[in-house]
Amino acid sequence: MRFNTLAKAIEIFDLLLRKRGSVDVHELTLFLHMPKSTAYAYLAFLKDKGFLDIADQQGKYKLGLRFLDYASIVRNQIRLSSIALPHMRELSKSLRDTVILTVRRGGYTYIVEKVEHGVGLVYMRNIGDRRPLYCGASSKIHLAYMKEAEVNQYLKQTQLKSYAKNTITTRVKLMDDLGRTRRRGYAFSNQEIDVGASGVAAPIRNTQGEVVACICVVGPTNRINNKNQGSIARAVIHCAEIISRKLEYSEGSRDEIHYEKEGEDEKH
Repeated sequence: MRFNTLAKAIEIFDLLLRKRGSVDVHELTLFLHMPKSTAYAYLAFLKDKGFLDIADQQGKYKLGLRFLDYASIVRNQIRLSSIALPHMRELSKSLRDTVILTVRRGGYTYIVEKVEHGVGLVYMRNIGDRRPLYCGASSKIHLAYMKEAEVNQYLKQTQLKSYAKNTITTRVKLMDDLGRTRRRGYAFSNQEIDVGASGVAAPIRNTQGEVVACICVVGPTNRINNKNQGSIARAVIHCAEIISRKLEYSEGSRDEIHYEKEGEDEKH
């Protein structure tokens, strides 16, 4: 779609918002200064895609049900942040490290909330920053719980380049790590994307059991490492479970979550 076409579509949506109801072809031609034939073409295209629908009055158009999908995403993201923040603060205070909340969009994870602790590592990444799906604890959570076909497609089109000394750059090692993440219910990273930083992350799920976000504790490697990742993971998983339940997700038996023994040597 050309930029001008997109701009005109947005103008149509804005006009409908201002009118708080419906518009017809005559109103479009008058307000948007376009020929009637062009207005009909836009209306037909947007109706076909679900962005417009026929209004009760003959010849009138209104916003379509497709907008409910987008509204739901925005509403859920706002709701997720408001629910998660108090528990992120508690987790950060308890573990004395930074806690981030991430969501996936395409081939990246984005930080949508961040709670810092005044002790230890200063986590330089900010809200809005993105990271590739294959490295870092929070990113690997999102990748681990994607459908197998989606993971395969992602790996086909993604070069696993190195960001730090322990970035996973081979498919075999990555798939092994993702399998371990699913078995134990949390992801661990040690200097995979940021030098001197480690992380432990757990999934947040929606009412259908789908992973919609991730809670992650980030700190210096001397504070988050192979020896204590199990105890940290229990706290992170517990926090993620609370947030999930408040998102009206019923997880089921906690016995399904397995923890690896603390101190187990992991190759990262």
